[in-house]
Amino acid sequence: MNAIEIRRGVHASAVGHGIARAIFATADDGPASSEEWVMYCLKAAAEAEAAVREAPRQMGSAERLLRELSPEDDFAELNKVIADQREEEIREAGEVAFRSCMPKLTGRRNTQAYIACVAAGVQKRYFSGSEAKALLYTAQLALTAHPSRRARRGRKAQS
Repeated sequence: MNAIEIRRGVHASAVGHGIARAIFATADDGPASSEEWVMYCLKAAAEAEAAVREAPRQMGSAERLLRELSPEDDFAELNKVIADQREEEIREAGEVAFRSCMPKLTGRRNTQAYIACVAAGVQKRYFSGSEAKALLYTAQLALTAHPSRRARRGRKAQS
């Protein structure tokens, strides 16, 4: 098994709980308010990050290289590379869990919660600026597809 497969395996097991939470959240008994949705997604991300942080780490190519170096070589730089790789794995697991737990654009209330989750995801740097722009545009389209009660009442009164 190569390093990429190991990494994906760790992510799949760590994010497994977040994905299960996302399936639960798509049912009618998911979070009710936008704030609850944001907290729900942030909690799933934190759980996934903790699972990866606590999981035993497989030795990657950087660690193998570290073992092959002579005592005169600079270990500090290589240790920094190893630590950066680990942090990237942890962050990626949180990002996947956060994204998988976001509400579906199935109604006006869920769409508003989705917008709040995108904003929280931008703050946590789970979304780039261009991704957030595309997601918010999608949410805007969904809002126009799900008119408010006031707009529906106005149309009924006019007919």
